[in-house]
Parts: sequence; structure tokens; C-alpha cells
Amino acid sequence: VYNIIMTIPFGIFLPLLYKPFRSFRRVAFAGFLYSLLIEISQFISGRGLFELDDLFNNTIGAMLGYWLYILFNKVMIYILKDK
Repeated sequence: VYNIIMTIPFGIFLPLLYKPFRSFRRVAFAGFLYSLLIEISQFISGRGLFELDDLFNNTIGAMLGYWLYILFNKVMIYILKDK
């Protein structure tokens, strides 16, 4: 659960800050690469374990963050449209 929660902000802020990452596929792939970087650095430094389930959960967290970004955008468009 912590791995998912840890990468939700990554999935929210990446498309918010960089227009090329405003697609689900790109955010999912970037989340996977980010997670792979974390896992490799843990393996090399010996400060953690390289676990495939962490890789999967971190990627899921980035994808959930992207969905929250999409939901937030739709809500903001709806709110601003009424004003």
C-alpha cells in the first residue's frame, strides 16, 4: 500500500507540469521507469530489496495519480464553466 501511495503524486504532477505526459500510456511508462530506477538504486546501494511487486505497485500508484489528475481536471472545468 505504501508503494502505491508514494507514487500517486508522481502521477498527478507529471502531467500537470509537462504537457507531453498528458497521456495515460506515457505516465504509466514513466511511472514504471521511475520505479525501476528506485529498485535498481536500492539493489546497488544495498539499502533495500529489488522486488517485482514493488515495481508493479509503484506503477499502479502512478496510474492512480494520473486518474486523479484527470478527475481533478474534469471537476475544475465543470466548476469554471459555470462561472
